[in-house]
Amino acid sequence: MWLLLAETRSQSIFVKPIEGEEGVNSFRFDEPEITAENCVDLFRLMETVSFIFQETIKQHPTLNSIYPYSINSLRVHSFFDQEKNDYEIVSVMMRIGRNGAVVDNCGVGGLYIAVDLENWTLGKFAQTYLSRGGYRFTAHPDTGHVFAGTKLPFRDET
Repeated sequence: MWLLLAETRSQSIFVKPIEGEEGVNSFRFDEPEITAENCVDLFRLMETVSFIFQETIKQHPTLNSIYPYSINSLRVHSFFDQEKNDYEIVSVMMRIGRNGAVVDNCGVGGLYIAVDLENWTLGKFAQTYLSRGGYRFTAHPDTGHVFAGTKLPFRDET
């Protein structure tokens, strides 16, 4: 992993299974935390699971202020209007990590929240999956960031 860091000139590597789901066996290794022991542990896991190694990306400061340990992502639901020959965004939700997780997957305890399409802002409540208790939060339980009205970046690029 040290060679990968040197080659990419990165200080962090994200490792995830090629055929994974819900963030299981996904890890972020930051340069100061890479040890021979966790390299050996990953190598043992690689005997049974195929992984992809990626340079860790940096998210926009607004998203980082909500929860900095995972890359918080948008799920955009769209519809292709054949009469207009154009796509229409029907709804958008944001997934947000929590509890120190490096992934934003709701299946492992992350949160999801509606995005107001007109203003491109977060809604009032984020929630966990019902199978995880269906808990609702007005602020991120780890960072205290209040969700309502948070203006998201890159509306025009979406």
